[in-house]
Amino acid sequence: MDVYYNGNETVWGRGKQKDRLSKISVCQTVFWEEQELYIPAVYVGAAGVILDVCAKLDPQDMIAFLKKWDKKKRVSLHTVEEYEQFEAENPICMKFAVELRLNESSLAQRVRSSLCWYSQDVILHTEPEETLSTAKDTTPDVDRRHFSNIWENDLDAEMLRSAYGCDQNCCWYFGRFVYHWTDNVVLSPQEITLLFRECPHSVTTEYFTTVSGSRQPPEDILTIHPTTGQEYRITLHECRLTRHSFAKIGAEGISYPEYAQTLLYSISPAIDPDLFDIRDCADGDHPRKTSDPQTTYGHTAAFVLPSSRKQLAISSMHFEPFTEVCWRTVFQVTQKREMEFRFSIL
Repeated sequence: MDVYYNGNETVWGRGKQKDRLSKISVCQTVFWEEQELYIPAVYVGAAGVILDVCAKLDPQDMIAFLKKWDKKKRVSLHTVEEYEQFEAENPICMKFAVELRLNESSLAQRVRSSLCWYSQDVILHTEPEETLSTAKDTTPDVDRRHFSNIWENDLDAEMLRSAYGCDQNCCWYFGRFVYHWTDNVVLSPQEITLLFRECPHSVTTEYFTTVSGSRQPPEDILTIHPTTGQEYRITLHECRLTRHSFAKIGAEGISYPEYAQTLLYSISPAIDPDLFDIRDCADGDHPRKTSDPQTTYGHTAAFVLPSSRKQLAISSMHFEPFTEVCWRTVFQVTQKREMEFRFSIL
């Protein structure tokens, strides 16, 4: 199986092929907590490096997921929160980063892509002309010409499964990570070091409603972290309707919603803003064409600098003024601790 370094282009061998990389076999099986991972090879060249990671999944876990999230339920997903829950429970939706060092030379990750391969019993559990997930997470649309009476595995996923000798009685997540050199180029490494780090996913814990312009006193909301059990107290300081319009920004002949509710709050104990936020439960209005092609509006945003201990939440945007917003408190959660593996390459 030939692997090429195509920079920011597709990493699965499609399109213009550029630099062919040399395969260096690793052939190591490791466990990241309960997750079994197989590291078949790393592909090295002066242009960059590609790492393949194969994650083994139990077909029964996938079948149980499909029973809970049947076709009717999956096609009815429409809110961001529903998609967050769907991805959090889907065994095949694996999101993680891998830091790579060859000898002592570090590399920077440029692109990550993935393919999924399903065992026959999982495929037979699906309904006709049904897709389990997007075949490639870098491809926006699934080519449905290949689906007749039964769903089939992606051809590139089958090529990887066969090339790496992965058990066809299991399901597989194939992750391909593309790196560029930031240090000395090492074309014949004797050692490879991999640091696996799970990407956080969103978990909603509480809901509350605000009314802009209300003269009610600050309200405290209690919420509990979904994994640590730590209780947090959220104090609402201000809620007001704001209008944000930026002239001469945005596509010509398109108008954008201008009204949003801004919420000023504080949280105790303190938590990294990257690990917690408050989000509007509802979607906003979509941009629309205007009858006046000379009128242009930009994407709306609010630039408010809260105090050092206060944070700001901004609702979805709407064309008309509104008063009420239903919010949700959201934590960014990881299930696995980061883990490092180091192998000698013969």
